[in-house]
Amino acid sequence: MDRFKESNNLEKVEGDEFSLSEQMKTDKDTKRQSFFSKKTKIITVTIYLIITIIVIATCGYLYYRQSVLVPRYQKGLESLGLSKDIDANKIGVSDILRSGVDIKKIISNPEDLSVDEIKKLAKQLGYDDSEIDAFVPKQQESFVNKTAEKTKANQSTNSKTKSASSVKNGDGSGKTNDAEDNNYFLESYEDYYSYDYYANYTPLPESNNATIITSLKGKGTESDPYKLYTVQDITEFSSLIAKGSFKQNDIISLENDIDFKGKELQPIGTFSHPFSLIFEGNGHTISNVIITKVLEKNNGVSRVYSGFFGVSSNPTIRNLNLVNVSGNVNYKDENCIYDLGILFGCIQCSKNVEIYNCKIDGKINADVSCGRIGGICGFLFGNDSCKQIMVKQTEVNLVADVCNSYYSQIGSAFGNFTTLNETATLRDLCCNSFVNTLNVGQCDIGGFGCLNVYNDSGNLYLEDSFFKTKHTDSRDVYANDHAVIGGIITECEPWGNLKLTNIFGNINGSSNLFLNQNKKAPIVNNCKYCETLPTSCGFDSNVWDLSDLSCPKLK
Repeated sequence: MDRFKESNNLEKVEGDEFSLSEQMKTDKDTKRQSFFSKKTKIITVTIYLIITIIVIATCGYLYYRQSVLVPRYQKGLESLGLSKDIDANKIGVSDILRSGVDIKKIISNPEDLSVDEIKKLAKQLGYDDSEIDAFVPKQQESFVNKTAEKTKANQSTNSKTKSASSVKNGDGSGKTNDAEDNNYFLESYEDYYSYDYYANYTPLPESNNATIITSLKGKGTESDPYKLYTVQDITEFSSLIAKGSFKQNDIISLENDIDFKGKELQPIGTFSHPFSLIFEGNGHTISNVIITKVLEKNNGVSRVYSGFFGVSSNPTIRNLNLVNVSGNVNYKDENCIYDLGILFGCIQCSKNVEIYNCKIDGKINADVSCGRIGGICGFLFGNDSCKQIMVKQTEVNLVADVCNSYYSQIGSAFGNFTTLNETATLRDLCCNSFVNTLNVGQCDIGGFGCLNVYNDSGNLYLEDSFFKTKHTDSRDVYANDHAVIGGIITECEPWGNLKLTNIFGNINGSSNLFLNQNKKAPIVNNCKYCETLPTSCGFDSNVWDLSDLSCPKLK
């Protein structure tokens, strides 16, 4: 009986345990279902929120695109002369993007677009080939005129006010700058190409008493000049010049040929510390060097310069050969001054300048808004205290690629040569150049991009020289292309004395030696536009190799 009771009790306990297990299992299932139900709700809400955000963002972008972006595109296109309406012609922003043109340029700086980019854009907008061919030249003319007007407006207050108070004639009297007396060219570009040095003129420092700490051998004297033997020596020399570590007229001697093998060199001389020494090349050659550009402010004006010698004051260079020298300048600021050359970027003469027996071979690639570009020098300026400038027996072979510039002066010898009272003598120059231009507005091309003698006491003698230029610019209206002088521009009356003797040259696209815009004509003796030197050229056979008159060279 007791065993029966125990059995019943055991069965009861086991039944209770089974019921409890079932209850716990049921509770777990209920909790799991509740958890998944909450998770499902969270996921659902999140998906709804993401969809809502995407819809709002899409609507916002479409609104921004239609009310802000499209009008900006339209404004940029209209400034380019592309008048097709984006909406009316069912042209979308995607069509513009498919052209491959930088959309930032279209919106902010449409004037920076190249001709090729404009053609691609016009093609994508539905213009046919005949419309594009007729449109691009007009667009370029409009671009040049608009840029000129903008430059004129920016410069009018600063340039004319300072010019009237700063520019002086030979007699010392102040010179006014009345707009009625200027032609459009001078009125638009005077601050950039002539009066910028008057209006913003600050004499460059000419000497330094700093103690020189250098590994260069020598003492800088005539009997023991500082000596350059290696690439490292020239690099250190450039760095020391930038620190103002030399005295004016210290003598530097190149002791052997130096091959840079494609290495870069910072231009020797800055506006703060210009090159004002005597450099004796001893007939040696510096080759295969890449010249960097330098951006510097001088008297509040931004200037970019590039050249083996960057900025110079009263330099003397003798018996130096530069071979395969290249300068690459890609910088755009329409309020900036650009002076680019192979031998010099910029020269200021307050005493004397001498360049003698140099051979210069190189290439300049310039993607700039404006530029003064020359084989010997981009810009030479002789101020009213300058006594004499002499450039003799110098040979130049220059290749210049210039693009996206609204105005440039390009000369195989000098981009711009401007003097006041001094006597300048340039003799036995043999200058050859090839000039390639793309999307360029106004440009003066020749042996000299521009040549100025401002005061009646100034004298410039150009003698026994040959200039040959080829260029790719086929326009008549914007290219002043002349064999010797692309442009002679003056504001002072009476003008200084320019005498040309035994000057010969040729340039494709023109049959003239020079453009004469002054009121006092140059004196011209035995000068001729010609493909081949005449036997009566008058050149010194001790200086010139005249065995091939179609390609004369200096010995």
